[in-house]
Formats: sequence, structure tokens, C-alpha cells
Amino acid sequence: MDEITYEELRRIQTLEKDPTLSKIDKDFYKKVAEKLKSYKERSDESEEREWRNFVRILKFIHSRRIEKIIEAAFNSLKGAEKPNELTFEEEKIYNVVLHILMDEEKDFKRILSGEYIKEIEEIETKVNEGKKEAVVEILENVEEFVGLDGKTYGPYKENEIVRVPITELETLLKMKVAKIRE
Repeated sequence: MDEITYEELRRIQTLEKDPTLSKIDKDFYKKVAEKLKSYKERSDESEEREWRNFVRILKFIHSRRIEKIIEAAFNSLKGAEKPNELTFEEEKIYNVVLHILMDEEKDFKRILSGEYIKEIEEIETKVNEGKKEAVVEILENVEEFVGLDGKTYGPYKENEIVRVPITELETLLKMKVAKIRE
């Protein structure tokens, strides 16, 4: 593994000022971590300034690339391809952001279709009737979680019929892991 130099980092910084992701090594962040470790091991006062500049430049590169990754994930919803220039770590970020955006797109379609309003009206009806719980069918496995009231609920298995507090109902419906049975 070649060590990343200060000059190489400056070159990448210049490239990242452009609107597209620059091509960097897949193991860029590993190389950077090694370089930072070598600075600490030497602890030469003359290199302290270079170390501070190295970190400042690295923060710029990281921040700029994250902005571009988020934009690329958003553009993927419109049919754009995933960028080839992602490091291993950045590919994970891209996939998580894309997944969140896809879930949000589904939620927005539920709002447009009126499905969301129906669920909220059902919850409001139960609250107005003074009900504290609702009977739901679990649509997929749900791990144990702490509710808004501080109590622990679950785990729940797919196809299980359970009673849940009204305070937790909206969250389970929004996550699409339950549907009202009553």
C-alpha cells in the first residue's frame, strides 16, 4: 500500500472542487488513517503545522464527497447510475442514503394516494374513543424496542396478532411493519 502524501491530498482537494466525484483509491481512508498514525508516531514539532493542514484538507475532501454522494443517491431515484468513484466506506454511505430516500419516496406516494390519511384517521378515532391500545397484525419481524412511554415492546413475529399502545401505532404503521386489525 502506497502512503498518501500531503501533495497527493492537496491534488485530491483541488479535484473535489469540481461538481463530480473525483477518482480516488478504494482504500483512500485506510491510507489517510495510516498517514495520520505516522504523524502521531513522529510527533516532530516541525510537522505539527503540516499535520493540522493535512486534517483540514481531509475534512474538506470528506465533506465535499459526502455532499456529492447524497446528491448522487438522490439522482439515482431519477434513474442515474451509481458513481464508480466511491471508496469502500462511501459506497456504504451511498447505499444507506439511497435506501432512506427510497423509503421517503414510498411514504410520499402513500400521502398522495390517501392511504396515509386513512391510517391517521383510524388512530385519531381510537384516541377519541378513549382507546389506549390497538390490535395489529405484524407484517414482518420486529425487534424489541423501547416505546415513547419508556416501556419495552416486542419482539414480534411476522403474522402475529398483538395489542400495541396507541402511542406506538403510528410508528409501526409508518415503518410498514404492522396493519390495524380492528
